[in-house]
Amino acid sequence: MNGKKAISHCSMLIDESISTGSVNNAGIIAKITGKICETGKDLSISNDELTLVIDEAITNAIVHGNCWDSGKCINIKAYLDLKHINIEITDEGSGFQDQEKKKGQLFRNIEEAHGWGIYLIRKYCRPRWNRKGNRIQLKIDLK
Repeated sequence: MNGKKAISHCSMLIDESISTGSVNNAGIIAKITGKICETGKDLSISNDELTLVIDEAITNAIVHGNCWDSGKCINIKAYLDLKHINIEITDEGSGFQDQEKKKGQLFRNIEEAHGWGIYLIRKYCRPRWNRKGNRIQLKIDLK
């Protein structure tokens, strides 16, 4: 072993590294949702909600993690386990340390232009961050 935990009872759907400068959110989201559809599994959220949470997580990685630096990449993994679809998005940024923001706010001021991403992600799935704060795992229940 190389020191990493093995993912047991999982089926890898996507494992890609993409340059921040060439990320096409719609394209990668279509690829992920297409792979999920191929599994024949039903999710506890709608396709629109799935698209929204993936888009928010990718956007956060590009904007806040990699700071639009086209020399940096984001890594996207999606895998199926017995009860969930898991989507991991990792950026090359310094990490996200604000524990209060990670928790997301229960209610949002609709007039605020920023700060909706984590709120929406938390609304539709169970996010987890690594200790550094540069990787988010979106855990979505199967029906």
